[in-house]
Amino acid sequence: MRALLLAALALALPAAAQTTATVTSTGDAGSGSLRAAIQAVNGAGGGRIEFDIPGDGPHTISPRSNLPEVTVPVEIDGLSQPGAVCAPLPTDLRIQIDGSLIDPDAQGAAQRVMSLSGGASTVRGLAFFGETGSSAQGSGTALWVWGDGNLIECNRISLRADGVDPDVGGAGLRVSVPFTAGAGTSNDNVIVRNVSGQALFDLSISGDRNRIQGNRIGWTGPDALVPFLQPSGFEGGVLNVGGTDAVVGGPSESERNLVAGSLGLQGSGHRVEGNWVGINAAGDTVDSSGSTSVSGIDIRVGGRSPSQRNVMALFRTLSSAERITVWNNYIGTDPTGRIAHPQASGAILQGADVTVGGDDEREGNLIVGGVSIRGEGHSLVGNRIGTDRTGAVALDSAGVEVRSGATDVVIGGTEPGSGNVITGTADSFEGAVTIDGATAVRVLGNWIGTDRTGTVAFGNLGSGVKVDDASDVTIGSPEAPNVIAFADRTGVHVTGESSGAAVSGTLLYGVGGLAVDLGGYLPDGRTDNDPGDGDEGPNRLQNAPEIAGLEATDAEVTVTYAVDTAPQNAAYPLRVEAFAVADDHAVFLGTDEIPRAEARAERTVSFGLEAPLGPGVSLVLIATDADGNTGESSAPRGLTPPVAAEPGLEAPPLAVV
Repeated sequence: MRALLLAALALALPAAAQTTATVTSTGDAGSGSLRAAIQAVNGAGGGRIEFDIPGDGPHTISPRSNLPEVTVPVEIDGLSQPGAVCAPLPTDLRIQIDGSLIDPDAQGAAQRVMSLSGGASTVRGLAFFGETGSSAQGSGTALWVWGDGNLIECNRISLRADGVDPDVGGAGLRVSVPFTAGAGTSNDNVIVRNVSGQALFDLSISGDRNRIQGNRIGWTGPDALVPFLQPSGFEGGVLNVGGTDAVVGGPSESERNLVAGSLGLQGSGHRVEGNWVGINAAGDTVDSSGSTSVSGIDIRVGGRSPSQRNVMALFRTLSSAERITVWNNYIGTDPTGRIAHPQASGAILQGADVTVGGDDEREGNLIVGGVSIRGEGHSLVGNRIGTDRTGAVALDSAGVEVRSGATDVVIGGTEPGSGNVITGTADSFEGAVTIDGATAVRVLGNWIGTDRTGTVAFGNLGSGVKVDDASDVTIGSPEAPNVIAFADRTGVHVTGESSGAAVSGTLLYGVGGLAVDLGGYLPDGRTDNDPGDGDEGPNRLQNAPEIAGLEATDAEVTVTYAVDTAPQNAAYPLRVEAFAVADDHAVFLGTDEIPRAEARAERTVSFGLEAPLGPGVSLVLIATDADGNTGESSAPRGLTPPVAAEPGLEAPPLAVV
């Protein structure tokens, strides 16, 4: 690949413009200086700059003003200095450029130690540090590159050649059009195998179709974190990528970027794969922010292959983000998916149309540290939230929260594989899924508080789902039932000024309170029905079904019940769903519909059984009006299975408890 790039660069240089200038001195000016070499290739229309300074080095070049802008295609090769090596990192460079003696205010512009505008150029094997910036005009820059088709490889940015003494002054590397240059381009650049120790803006890349691969940002060496703090309070460096259609990382280990601090994605059309953010080269988590922030459009983070997986402590989309796809990443863990990151903060979704996961089992993400959702049009599909990579071991209990300002949010889905596994919450006042002040939220086909087998209790100190001051909320359907299990409080808690919170098809078992509880800051147990259901409250305080009689065999359950709701106090028809509930499982039996003409009347309905019910089973009814207001679940009525019959005799019916 490197040979092809160099060949392409060589073809881009006019044959008559080739010249080679050799740097033999560390002096700022005069014969053999870097400044003189740049002037020589500029004058010749292009060429190559080599280094042959006597002595072992590293050799320090300390310009007292910005080096001349390189306005022609050039190859500046610090690896030509005897003894310099870049394998696999620039661990033994022999040329370093110290910009600390440059007075940025005297330049008439922000300090730029070295700048290239000729395009089709290479900067290789140099260490840049000491950029300070102007207090009046912003941060200085060690290396500023614009134009098209440049290759920046095997450099140390904001680090000395030995990597021991990082610099905290300016902006490190910028690949973009300078602020003072007006219109222009900075496209098809390749930034590979650089090490950056900067605390502020290490690598700032914009333009179109740039490739950023194999870099280490925020490290002084293979595994050593930069020993100073960012303004945010986290150690490490920053990679910011803008422009369009950038490739950040890649599926091979050599293409992986290691970012100790944070990765910022602006612009549009980027493909972000295989990067480790807040993870060192050995795959260990480090105590840094480890965050990936997206404020762009049409960006894909991750991919279906494990080699395309990004690993990070935090993922967030900002309010300006749109149409972001997030596939198969480990968020809040180490690369094995078994150890929580010390800064695990999960995912924060803002903006519009962010899809986290997918129906394909290769698209789901592992997320530890919780998920917080605002904005509109987001989908959270097929993920493991709070577990390790197996989906059966809980690593945390931060849960999922959909907050005020969120609308049109889908958690799970109707397709096979679209449900999320969500561990629980450590907050007894909340739910494993909390929907607070949001509208149009669909919670479908998930496993909440348990794994996909429905048998593992993750430990949920609150409710399964809490709906507070929210409207138009769907919690399950017969086609896409949720499993909500093993919650200390209740299955679904609807409170505040909520309306249209519909619970359907959802299997609720192993919970400490009612399957569905209305009202109260905390679930408060059974609310007495009022005659005709004229009272108001969350979900209009829809009355619960009252079971008057129950007969059961091993083939069917027949129940006589009524819902005391007058037609003027609810939207008819009412939908009544029946469940057989045990401590460790539940079975959806079926649905009855009460038309307006039969409001408040006693009804008898039978539900067939696909298999006999086991011991310790109770019947629970849940009623929902046509506006989606689900009432509290009925008081459970227990059933015992039939005893073994004598030969030749029919089995007796299930006993009603």
